[in-house]
Amino acid sequence: MRPPWCSGALRDPIVFFNSPTDVAEKSVSPGTRIRIGGLVKPGSLERGDNLQVRFAVTDGKTDISVHYQGIVPDLFREGQGVVAEGKLEPGDTLLPTPYSPSMMSVICRAKWLTP
Repeated sequence: MRPPWCSGALRDPIVFFNSPTDVAEKSVSPGTRIRIGGLVKPGSLERGDNLQVRFAVTDGKTDISVHYQGIVPDLFREGQGVVAEGKLEPGDTLLPTPYSPSMMSVICRAKWLTP
């Protein structure tokens, strides 16, 4: 018999993502759908017309540029943890699916702090 606190957790899917360094080291080919996670690099956030947002996701070692069009989560900002899913383009640029909230999510920054 399972404890009641874990019964729901075992039914939820596990979602994995790659760091920018993982993507660079694995030599992921352009056109591949991937999910990356890291911090929004300070100084990289640019907002344009028609809900266009450009920023870099970093793990402190490697950066990947993200070009997104759509509404970003309320907590989205520079220095915040983020996970984005989309198609990797040449030049290590990720193009998430537009207007899909599940393709861009903010994660708790505490997961990225090192002791």
